[in-house]
Amino acid sequence: MRQTVRHLETSGWQPFFLAHSKKELALAANIWPNMHRLYPSSMHEYFEVVRDAAFGVCNRMHASVALAGLGIPSVAVGTDSRNLMVEALGLPVFYVKEATPDRMIAIIDYLPAQSGHRVAAAAGIA
Repeated sequence: MRQTVRHLETSGWQPFFLAHSKKELALAANIWPNMHRLYPSSMHEYFEVVRDAAFGVCNRMHASVALAGLGIPSVAVGTDSRNLMVEALGLPVFYVKEATPDRMIAIIDYLPAQSGHRVAAAAGIA
């Protein structure tokens, strides 16, 4: 994820982090202290934050599904059969051990072309 986020930054994106828990929020603050991060307190707040995103990099399969509902493409990284729900939407998904920086960056460079937005990227962390 560190190389992926660095690629986003050097490519002119403004990545931000949506945490699934307070522990994830603290981890993001520790690893990327200067990046915007949020732990949404409601579905409304979540959708307000992501609605203008160009694409997402998600480690939560339901986040990829929610983004897809807004027409925002994503790449998901997971560890179990929940990957299939994202794959069923026609979105790229990797088993965590297959999510190398090169593979992630190749997909990330492709995703914005599929979106009408050019605002920012949403990134989740493990």
